[in-house]
Amino acid sequence: VSTQSTGEKTKMHQLVYILISILVLAIGSQAQQQELNVHIVSHTHDDVGWDQTVQQYYDNAVVHILDTVTESLEKNPSRKFIYVEIKFFSMWWSQQTEAKKASVRNLVKQGRLEFINGGWAMNDEACTHYQETADQMTIGHRFIQEEFGVGIPRIGWHIDPFGHANTQGAQFADIGFDAFMFVRIDNQEKEQMSQSKTLEFVWRGSKSLGSNNDIWTHIFDGGYCGGCDYSAEDPTWVERWVGDIRNSASHYKTNHILIPYGCDFAFQNAEPMFQCMDNLISTINSMKSKYNINVFYSTPSIYAREINALNLTWNVHHEDFLPIQDSPHAYWSGFFTSRPALKRFTKTNYALLKFATQLFSLVPSKYTSSLNRLQLFDLEQVSGILTHHDAITGTEKQYVTWDYVSQMTRAQQAGINATTYLLGNLLASGRTAARLSMCPLINESICPATDLLSSLPVGQVIPVTVYNALGWSRSQYATIPVPSPNVQVLDGNGKSVSSDVLSEFGKYNLYFPVDLPPIGFRTYFLSRSAEVEEVNDVSVSKRQSRNFIENEYFRINFGTDKLVSSIDDKQNGITIPISQNFMYYNPEAARGTQDSGAYIFRPNDASNATSLGSPTTLNYNIGKYVQSVSQVWNSWVSQTIRLLPGSRSIEIESHVGPIDISDGKGKEVISRFSSNFNNQKTFFTDSQGQEFQKRIFNFRPEFQFSTVEPQAANYFPVNFAIYIQDQTKGLQLSLLTDRTRAGSSQTDGSIDTMLHRRLLVDDSRGVGEALNESNPIFAIDHLLIDKTSNSLRNVRTLAQLKLNPLQYIFGPPSNPTTWTSSFITYFTALKAELPPNVYLETITPVHYPLTSNQFVLRVHHIYAVGEDPQYSTPVTFRLKGLFTARDPTTIEETNLTAVIPKAQAQSQRLKWKTASSDDTPFKANNDIGDQFDITLNPMESRTFLVTFNDL
Repeated sequence: VSTQSTGEKTKMHQLVYILISILVLAIGSQAQQQELNVHIVSHTHDDVGWDQTVQQYYDNAVVHILDTVTESLEKNPSRKFIYVEIKFFSMWWSQQTEAKKASVRNLVKQGRLEFINGGWAMNDEACTHYQETADQMTIGHRFIQEEFGVGIPRIGWHIDPFGHANTQGAQFADIGFDAFMFVRIDNQEKEQMSQSKTLEFVWRGSKSLGSNNDIWTHIFDGGYCGGCDYSAEDPTWVERWVGDIRNSASHYKTNHILIPYGCDFAFQNAEPMFQCMDNLISTINSMKSKYNINVFYSTPSIYAREINALNLTWNVHHEDFLPIQDSPHAYWSGFFTSRPALKRFTKTNYALLKFATQLFSLVPSKYTSSLNRLQLFDLEQVSGILTHHDAITGTEKQYVTWDYVSQMTRAQQAGINATTYLLGNLLASGRTAARLSMCPLINESICPATDLLSSLPVGQVIPVTVYNALGWSRSQYATIPVPSPNVQVLDGNGKSVSSDVLSEFGKYNLYFPVDLPPIGFRTYFLSRSAEVEEVNDVSVSKRQSRNFIENEYFRINFGTDKLVSSIDDKQNGITIPISQNFMYYNPEAARGTQDSGAYIFRPNDASNATSLGSPTTLNYNIGKYVQSVSQVWNSWVSQTIRLLPGSRSIEIESHVGPIDISDGKGKEVISRFSSNFNNQKTFFTDSQGQEFQKRIFNFRPEFQFSTVEPQAANYFPVNFAIYIQDQTKGLQLSLLTDRTRAGSSQTDGSIDTMLHRRLLVDDSRGVGEALNESNPIFAIDHLLIDKTSNSLRNVRTLAQLKLNPLQYIFGPPSNPTTWTSSFITYFTALKAELPPNVYLETITPVHYPLTSNQFVLRVHHIYAVGEDPQYSTPVTFRLKGLFTARDPTTIEETNLTAVIPKAQAQSQRLKWKTASSDDTPFKANNDIGDQFDITLNPMESRTFLVTFNDL
């Protein structure tokens, strides 16, 4: 019990207040007396396509930037400049003389020209898969290493991407970067971080990897553009400039401040810009006694080293920075879906690239010796370009999109040519190579190879080789478009294979089971069969008793409104009330001045989306094995829900577009699943295909959040999956997508994903045109319902199947006996399957220089900590003796981009102290031994340079 009087307490409080005030004033005075170091970073931000094509940007701007910057750097040794986009630099480099190259190499050696980030492009972080970003960074870093021998850049520099993913931060740490620097986050969060001086922190992006993949992070308090309008004739100019710098510095806790000098395609005439800054630096530094400011040319890596030398303790940040908003009505969640056809094209091309590089790497070298490695590089570098933050995001002008599509189509054909050449030789095993083809539009039911079935002579077949890129055996149903229902399937031994042909929306699809070895193939034969009675496409008006489809796991029930009404989970013995429908947001006549556009999602209806109502028609397609339902809402929205034998997922094929704008209004189309789940406003979305991020409606865990746009603020990027859980029921509802799109749970029990957008006005974020895209899309998603204890295992497995789809390679019409006597019909590159939690992420020849026996091998643990009791654990597999055609003779672990040894990357990284109580890293097992035993911890990726010899 206190014995102090009220008066004594008041006097004590006043004394404490006075002492605190004196202390604060003393600290402030000391900070004011401390010299402020101003790091001027001269830079240009060169978009690899946006409102001009890649080639136009190069011709109109980049060539002038690099020409004049390198000349200006030679004139003054104190000047420095950074460059980021290696796609552009490589274009310029290829046109330089040896003398010029020697001069530039000297600038790099002296640190006056420094490569920062160093990817082929500055990739987006919302719409890209971690595997794609790792590969595009590898292309750029290999170029830098081979041409300049300087190892890896030191800093991740993402000044323009529209938000930032946890996975990107962890990946940059895995590369060996010292720091990550960026600009765009939610304005509310930036304001709060500025006030608390926490714009610099350590980012722990992975819960599984922990402090192993921490990265020190700097967020610019403003934008990334800065100019120089210094005027010696204006006596107030210096005062204003110093005031601005001091204000910016007040948002950070050190006596160093990083100031960007440059902007989009800046320094096209470099000398005047450098001269202006030379004068500014000279003038300010001549007034040190007055302003106590030291200004100098610097780089992000110099800045990071100076901050690190202060040996401060930093807060730890755990969450991502998605979606962002730059004003109360402007959430950048629209680009998660914009140009969905382009997003899908990038995925299919990337899967083709993995197929091609696997073949090149794992078949005997005698089949690759006459194939120039550069035939695959076009597909590789175009895939890298499409990761750019104004490419896969769909935020570029329409004609630039067409240019991207043209580049991808050309690269796709180069990849198909290389793949069919390799596989044709492998099938022949030393004899005359098989003539093969592929159907790049097979997802749209277009396949010239199978069209030949309609006129195929008796006794002839169409050989189809089905390839599995995964390191596990794979049993599933193949789907191939055919011209008629009169098709039968034979295996490589001529035995009949059970199959179905279903008529769906007037097109015939052939379904048959395939049993494939790990990283290998089987050949099947398609032939005409006798005329069959068509039993598919059964209209509900013809068979009123039919109101469901089923397989051994599920029965999907339909109501009188022709919509899904419930799903019976046969394995768990439960019925789940669930419905699905299409809806759209109307973005026009928005509340105020901000409209939806390529970047921004801002619906007009503040309460909900508009339903398309019930389908106008519903047809049951009932085969001997496969069952599906086709629904039509109108001329631009239709859907097939499909159940395949043995599948624990429900396949949903949506056709959307061209979106109707005859009413003069744009539309943003979503698919909504509604259930009786109580998920307590919580849902989960993946981060670039890696760990799942917990989302809570209208809540952000690391800053005070409020919004006047609840729909837009709660859509997050879904790269491959979104799910909700009902802990009381012990159930999980998951939706796996075939491309990145916006996803949300706007109300309890629901999962929304935005499929397509067509808009008639611009959102005023720079692209300067409406997203009036008329392309239709064909999307295939998968719905999973299971107990929470099993769900993530099924999600992770199915995600790999979708990321690595079956590849179909067709031979010409042949006699089956002749084909089997000339070509092998079975191949596997592995002597044993990989463990179920190990993914062979990348195996590809080293880019520079061209070698025939050294390869980049990257493997990944696909589970996060706590996702599965059996598979979320460390796993070890043996590389030596694993492959059937080649065997590793030497192996060296490297950083993620395969440029420097991993031990070197780890040892040279700057070390940062944190205020976290959980800084214990997981215990990595780096001991490989003479049998090349590789251990992976949950979510860990490891990269190796491997030399192979043929067996």
